[in-house]
Amino acid sequence: MIGKIKKHFLEHFNTKKREGENKIPECTYLQMVELLKNHYRYETMITGQISERTMNRRLSSMSFDNIKELFDGILEIENESFLLNK
Repeated sequence: MIGKIKKHFLEHFNTKKREGENKIPECTYLQMVELLKNHYRYETMITGQISERTMNRRLSSMSFDNIKELFDGILEIENESFLLNK
């Protein structure tokens, strides 16, 4: 799932970069929540340091602005990680 997020992000990033912009892709609230849940599921399986259940409970109590900020932050971190490992 993280690969899908990276692919979507990089496609959008490269398109916007050619147009002179540097913006994170726009997603709907439900898409962001679903991608965040999948991210936490992946992190739970790989590292075991994040509790998927706990994070899902925290997501459910967050506002749209909090979800958007978290989503943008994770995308930025994943993008930096991807570019460093490239």
